[in-house]
Amino acid sequence: MKKTEPRYLLDSSAWLAYFQGEDTKLGELIEGVDNLLFTSVITLHEIKRKLKKRKTPLQRVEEVLSFIKDRSIMVDITPQISEKSADDSISNRLHTIDSLIYRSALENNAALVTMDHDFKGLKGVLLISP
Repeated sequence: MKKTEPRYLLDSSAWLAYFQGEDTKLGELIEGVDNLLFTSVITLHEIKRKLKKRKTPLQRVEEVLSFIKDRSIMVDITPQISEKSADDSISNRLHTIDSLIYRSALENNAALVTMDHDFKGLKGVLLISP
């Protein structure tokens, strides 16, 4: 029987903490060769927006986004994810963006890796504390 690699979908809080060197667990997870990483396309928007608001040099912003795209499988928002996330948003009291990211993880059989406490207690969430 073939061993399946661990699957993780990282949200913007996890990626940003990794790039700021805030948590060694994230480094191990992201740099682990046996881990299959996913990132929602929405996360790229969130990261670029946050970095630009912090006045991060454009070259660094591009390096960060390039690393994420190279290291993970990008997940598009499909009609299925969009529709199911509406239910997730209501039942789990999540904002729209959070519910889309959460559903993206579920649809890809991946644990959602986050530092956002809005996901606390939800199935399939790996909440990393700073």
